[in-house]
Amino acid sequence: MVDESRTSTILGLHGVVNNAGVLGNTFFDDFLTIEDYKQTADVNLWGAIRIVQAFKPLVKRTRSVRFLGRIVIATSVCGRFAFMGTGPYTVSKFALTGYCDTIRTELRLFGVSVHVLEPGFFTTHLTSRKNVESQLDTMYGSCPEEVKLEYGKEFFYKMRKKTFWLLGLLSSKQINHVTEAYYHALTAVYPRARYHVGWDSILV
Repeated sequence: MVDESRTSTILGLHGVVNNAGVLGNTFFDDFLTIEDYKQTADVNLWGAIRIVQAFKPLVKRTRSVRFLGRIVIATSVCGRFAFMGTGPYTVSKFALTGYCDTIRTELRLFGVSVHVLEPGFFTTHLTSRKNVESQLDTMYGSCPEEVKLEYGKEFFYKMRKKTFWLLGLLSSKQINHVTEAYYHALTAVYPRARYHVGWDSILV
C-alpha cells in the first residue's frame, strides 16, 4: 500500500518497474477451474494494474521538473503467443499486454512512456522443477474424476514429463539479459516500446 501523505513533497518518480508474476495452476483447460484463472490474474494482471495506478501520479509529476517518466512492465512471450496447457498464465499475460498498450497511448499526453518486457523462459523459481511439479500434482489431485478418466493417467504423466523436458530445453540461465533490458528501458535515451528477451521470445 502507498501512504499518500508521504508523497506530497516528492517531485516525482522517474520510473516504476513491475516484475510481479506467478505461474499459478496451469494445464489443459479441462483440468482447471475459474478460480485457477482468477488467482493467477489477481497477481499477474490486477496486481500490475494496482501498482501502476498507485504510482502513476508520481510518474506523471516528473514532467514538472523536466523529466519524462517511464513505466516498465514485464509481461511474457506468453502474452504474445499461446502455448498449449498454459491457460491461466497466458490469459493473464495477454490481458496485461493489452493494458500496457492502452495506457501507452493515454500517458503520451503527459510525457510518460510505457515499456514492455517479453521474456522467454529463464531459470527462475517460476520455472523450477520443484515449483512446477508441485503445482501440477496439486492440480491433478483436485480435478474431477471424470476428467481423469477421460484423459487417462498415462496422458497426464506423459505431458508432465514433456513439460519438464521443454523447460529444461528452453530455460536460459542468462538472467542478466532480463536485468539489462530493464536497465535500458529505464535509462536509455531511446528506449524501446517492447523488449523481446531470450532467443525463444525473439523467434516466436
